[in-house]
Amino acid sequence: MKRLPFAQSLTLILAALSLLTVETTIAESTNATIIGEPNPPAAGFLGAESDAEAIALADRTMLRLGGREAWDATRFVTWKFFGNRFHVWDKHTGDIRVEGADRETKEPYLILMNLLTKEGRAWRSGEAITDSDALAELLELGESAWINDSYWMFMPYKLKDTGVALEYLGERVLLDGRPAEVLELTFREVGRTPDNKYQIYVGKESGLVEQWDFFPQASDESPQFQVPWRNWRRHGSILLSDDRGRGQHTDIAVFDELPPKVFTSPDPIDLTGQSPASSGNLVEAPIYAIEGDVAEPLIRNSVTPEYPEAAKDAGTTGLVVVRTVIGRNGTIRDAWITESLEEALDKTALDAIRQWTFDPATLDGKPVEVYYNVTMNFQLDGDESAEESKEENPE
Repeated sequence: MKRLPFAQSLTLILAALSLLTVETTIAESTNATIIGEPNPPAAGFLGAESDAEAIALADRTMLRLGGREAWDATRFVTWKFFGNRFHVWDKHTGDIRVEGADRETKEPYLILMNLLTKEGRAWRSGEAITDSDALAELLELGESAWINDSYWMFMPYKLKDTGVALEYLGERVLLDGRPAEVLELTFREVGRTPDNKYQIYVGKESGLVEQWDFFPQASDESPQFQVPWRNWRRHGSILLSDDRGRGQHTDIAVFDELPPKVFTSPDPIDLTGQSPASSGNLVEAPIYAIEGDVAEPLIRNSVTPEYPEAAKDAGTTGLVVVRTVIGRNGTIRDAWITESLEEALDKTALDAIRQWTFDPATLDGKPVEVYYNVTMNFQLDGDESAEESKEENPE
C-alpha cells in the first residue's frame, strides 16, 4: 500500500453516484447525535424536559470519557476532596468510607456507611459513636459530604441522572477563550440543593467538560463562580479530572478489588500496595496537536464511507466532521462527531474512519498520540464515477 505524505493530495476514482471529499480541518460545530455505545438515562431523568441537542451532547461527552459501559464497570474509586476529606466509594454496593475533620474543632472523624440503606457506623478521634442521635448526625454528615464531594469529582458522568433536565445553550467561549458548547443543567426535587443551576462547558476540540458555571438559584442570570475542569487523566478505563483552578483533588485512584475491611474496620488503611484497575484501551501518554516538533502521521490505508441509498434518494448532502485520536500504533484509538449531517451519514463516516491506519506521528523520533480532524463532504453527482480527495493539514 502506497503511503500518503501528510500534505499531499490523492485522487481516486470510485464507482458511485457521489462526490466525497475528505480532508483534515478544525471542527466548527458539534451538533451531533452520538453513534456508538448507548448511554441510557437514569430512572427519573427528565428527558421530556430536555432538548435533543442537549441529550446528544451529554451522550457524546460520556463516550469521550470512556463510555457508559466503562463507567458502570468501574468498581472502587478513591479521592481526597481538594486535598482534605478522603473518600472510598464502592460504586456497585453503595458502601463508602469518609475520613475528615470537623471544620471548627478539627476533631477527626471516620464514617463507614451504605448510601442505599443509610446505615453505618462512625468514630470521632478513634472513639466509636454509640449514642443514636450523635450517630445519626454523623451519618447525615457523611452522606452530605459524599453528595457534595462526588459531584465535584464525577459530575460529567451524571448528566442524565434522576431529576435532571438539560438544555442546549449553543456555543460560547471558555475562560481562556477557546470554543465550547454549553449545557444548562437544572434539577427537579432531588438532592440537597435542588434550586441550583449549572452551565457545563464541553470543549469543542477535546470533547470533555472543561468548565462549569454555578448558579445558587435557577433564576439567577449571573453565576456565583466559574470553575475550570482541567488535567483529565486515565484512571482504570475512565477519565477523571483533578484541577478546579482554585484547588486540586488528590489521591485519585480506581481499583478492581479492595479488602473488605476498607468498609468495615476503623483501622487506618494503606492502599499503596493495591493494584490499580486495568486501563482497557486507554493510555497514560498525553495527546498532542500536530504542530511544532510533532512529525505528522502518514496514511497507510484509508476507507471511503458508503453513501447510504436512503440519503442519496433523499438528496441529503453536506459535511460530516470527525475528530479522531491516532494512537501510537497508528490506529484510530478514538473518534467522535464534531459536526453532524444526519444519523446515517454520521455513522457511515465513523465506520469508515475507524478503519484508517497510519504510520504514527512522532516526537523526537518516538511515536505519540495526536488529534486528527477529518471532514467528509457528501455531495451527489450525476456521473457514473466520482472522485475522492484527501488533504491533510497540521492543526
